[in-house]
Amino acid sequence: MTPAAMPGLLICGVDEAGRGPLAGPVFAACVVLRDDDAISGLADSKKLSSARREELAVQIRSRVAAWAVASASVEEIDTHNILRASLLAMRRAVEQLAVEPHQVLVDGLHCPRLRFPVRAVVRGDDTVAAISAASILAKTARDAVMLDVARDVVRIAGPDGDDPKAAIQKPEPIAIDLHHVGLQGPRIDCFQRIRFELPPVEVLTDETQVMLGTERAIPAVKVARMIEDNN
Repeated sequence: MTPAAMPGLLICGVDEAGRGPLAGPVFAACVVLRDDDAISGLADSKKLSSARREELAVQIRSRVAAWAVASASVEEIDTHNILRASLLAMRRAVEQLAVEPHQVLVDGLHCPRLRFPVRAVVRGDDTVAAISAASILAKTARDAVMLDVARDVVRIAGPDGDDPKAAIQKPEPIAIDLHHVGLQGPRIDCFQRIRFELPPVEVLTDETQVMLGTERAIPAVKVARMIEDNN
């Protein structure tokens, strides 16, 4: 039996969007599905068309038990690195939930430190419905922000909004030395990320120092057993 199928347990799925791109904030979403209202078609957001993601996002927001979306800014990414910023966005999303989940399942290899039991699940966005739903909300939320940016500054993504290489190939120079730290080239605007290396721990805030969990990621098939053991 999968976690989402266990009656009475509030399972919160968490996923992020925006770890790989050159620009913009990283988003995270969390979703607690309802036992009595299964949403058909949930899958890893990367495997869905843009139109299908938007359709499912509307259903998710209106039919689930609880959901939340949060982000970490470009400045936070440049200060703390993309992994820590992603975990920060996840933590912010979970802290906004209107319910307290029994278990939090996070897609990938790492999970933020939370006051709830939390586990990382490899390929969870494709195997755990709540994580799939979270991946869709995170992706659609970030896409909405970046599309607005692209409309205002077309050179970031090209005329069709789908050519990230255009941002590096033909940028408009801005003469600030800091922009060359990571990309070794001119920065386009405040939405372009500067660098990704991990800063010294002494410059991290108290909040970001406690974000990284120590649990190893686990296969999705073992999640149900762990939840039973923890309750």
